[in-house]
Amino acid sequence: MVSKKACMADESNHPVAPPDMSRALAELPAAMEQFCGLLVHGDDLNVHSIGRWSASDVAAHVATTLELNVELACGQGSPVDSLDAVPAWSQAALESVVDRTPQALVERIRAAVRQLTTAVDSRDAGSRIPWHTGLLVPISTVPALMVGEAMIHGYDIARTLGRQWSIPTGWAETTLRGMLQGIPLYYLPERAAALRAQIEIRLRGTQTRALFSVANGELRIVETGGARADAHISGEPTALLLFLYGRTGSLRPAVTGRVFVWGRKPLVALRFPGLFRKP
Repeated sequence: MVSKKACMADESNHPVAPPDMSRALAELPAAMEQFCGLLVHGDDLNVHSIGRWSASDVAAHVATTLELNVELACGQGSPVDSLDAVPAWSQAALESVVDRTPQALVERIRAAVRQLTTAVDSRDAGSRIPWHTGLLVPISTVPALMVGEAMIHGYDIARTLGRQWSIPTGWAETTLRGMLQGIPLYYLPERAAALRAQIEIRLRGTQTRALFSVANGELRIVETGGARADAHISGEPTALLLFLYGRTGSLRPAVTGRVFVWGRKPLVALRFPGLFRKP
């Protein structure tokens, strides 16, 4: 069982299996190459993308986040002691990137990918490293989340530029399995006031499931066979990824059947993404 209150501990009993390390290492370079392909086609990267960031800012953020994760994979720990400090770190890292030409950003991303894959591959697949706030996560979590970094921020930039973007199902599954290893850190207990529910997440077409228990402001991830869920969210991994990362609302994936919600308290499932800060 993993809980919000226990997130500083070595969660070796996490009920969701970590991402497959070999698979994550193979997918990461391919995902980042797809991301880099957005940057080198002559588009204006200074256009608005997400929040106050331009597409150029988003690309620089991906580069600096990769470089941070090289340090994490080497066991150096995170420079931030809470997720509340991540936005300030991200902004400072962003401002340190002077050369914003597409080719410079691409070269920086590719170099960081090489360093990251080498660092991860040098470790035993079963090893754990200190992540943000000191949470110990499986080493495969790091490349898995960086696959998601490419896919989600590629989606952001592609939408801004009016370009097509595809997220392979396997890459989405890898990302989600990585996200589940650290998701208690993203929980916002103030948004769960008076909420008491069991919510099950299912990745359609895979064996990956997670049961979230919310009660008294505390979040737990428990064994799926141990309790009856009040609401279920079943989704095709790509649609579920965009839904849980806050890139799509609930209506479009529901209408298309890519995400399906049911149970005794289906409205609770629609509240679920809002219980977490966006990764």
